[in-house]
Amino acid sequence: MFSEPVQRKKHLGINLTPLIDVLFLLLIFFMVSSTFRENQAIDVTLPSAATAELKESDETIVTIDRNGTIYIDSEEIAYDELNRELTGVFMKKGETNLIMRADENVPYKVVVYVMDTARSIGFRSIAALTEKNSE
Repeated sequence: MFSEPVQRKKHLGINLTPLIDVLFLLLIFFMVSSTFRENQAIDVTLPSAATAELKESDETIVTIDRNGTIYIDSEEIAYDELNRELTGVFMKKGETNLIMRADENVPYKVVVYVMDTARSIGFRSIAALTEKNSE
């Protein structure tokens, strides 16, 4: 007698080993090729710059003090009068350059308002005056 051959059960499932290998390779690839940026907290103590140089010229200087008071060439200007006054200066001097001296503690909305107003009048260049770093 011949014994019947033992039939093995065929496993019909998917072999996951190659799939796992490919996934690990992709994971390693993306970990190595990606760039990580550190989230930097913004601790601002402006303005200061290493390259602050003031050229002597006849440019209009707009100063904004700590309280948000606006001065054009040392003359105090009301917040609502800024557009009219800057237009007068622009027409009289015909210059397109403006220097802004803003206190580091002035609210940014005041600085942006002055910059937007000057840009809408026609000032091409608006420079922010800063202190030179001691480093």
